[in-house]
Amino acid sequence: MQYFTFIGTGKYDEIKYSFQEGQKPDLETKYVQEAIVNGFNEEIDEIFIFCTVESREGHGIVLKKILEEQYHKKVHFIEVNFDVQTEEIVLEM
Repeated sequence: MQYFTFIGTGKYDEIKYSFQEGQKPDLETKYVQEAIVNGFNEEIDEIFIFCTVESREGHGIVLKKILEEQYHKKVHFIEVNFDVQTEEIVLEM
C-alpha cells in the first residue's frame, strides 16, 4: 500500500499514540506519520510526503530518516508551493 501524508513547518511536540481505545500508548513521537507506520508497518510499502521546501528541510529530512532507518520504508517527497490549492495537486497527479 502507498501511504500519502504531509509535513508542515510548525512546532512538533512529543505525543503518545495508541490505535486501540483504552490501550497503553504504542509509541511516543513528534510525528503522527511514524505512529501510523508503526501501527500499519506490514501494510505500507512506500510513503509519499507532500511538503514545501521549508517543511522538507525542517521536519521532512528528520522524518524521512526515521521512516527509512527504523521501518525500512521507501520515502518520496512531493514538493508543493506554499500557497498550492488542492485542485492543483489533483490535476498534477
